[in-house]
Amino acid sequence: MVHISITDNGNGRKTEKGSKSKNSHKSAGLEILKNRLTYLEEHYRKTCSFEIKVIGDNLGTEVSLTFPVISTPPKFKML
Repeated sequence: MVHISITDNGNGRKTEKGSKSKNSHKSAGLEILKNRLTYLEEHYRKTCSFEIKVIGDNLGTEVSLTFPVISTPPKFKML
């Protein structure tokens, strides 16, 4: 298994949620990541995980990903 942990000491998530910006942009990054992990689980029958944790009293964010090492190519084309 591969485990990746990314820690950010900023408060972007809290600021992002609390702000009422005129910008209507919606990030698709988390949704794309979740879709890809689900795809890996379904096609390789392996367990993947994804977690977002707030550190302390909004001292930052930690993102953790866990997925298997896949040594054989799929029998289908990835999108």
